[in-house]
Amino acid sequence: MTTQLNDRMEPEHVVEIHPDGSVTDGSAGVYAPEVSVDLDDDGQMISLDPSDIQIDSRWSLLTGYSGQYGYSGPIMDPAEFIGGGLERDIRSTPGIYVAVRVIGLRPDGSSDCGDDIVGWAVARRG
Repeated sequence: MTTQLNDRMEPEHVVEIHPDGSVTDGSAGVYAPEVSVDLDDDGQMISLDPSDIQIDSRWSLLTGYSGQYGYSGPIMDPAEFIGGGLERDIRSTPGIYVAVRVIGLRPDGSSDCGDDIVGWAVARRG
């Protein structure tokens, strides 16, 4: 484990974690899921409930790793990173992982991806 996982898991770059904790690029044809939440008219997230996050059903989001006060859901603040307990737990659970941007969808269903990124999360396939 000479390379920090954060350095390997660039946004939208799928990786595979092996039983020994090693990391390789994800399999060809496996792509990062789109992840979104609904925003109100003021651009604020309508809900912090993880079940209200839209994601492809083949993927699930890791929760409980955010250091944000009073929040234990899957959406991480841009200042947070894949290290410490999050890295340890990912490396000890083999599978397919990806760091994803969480996009906010406006009430009309539109999104300005540059302005409406509400955070990021780690998704696991399977």
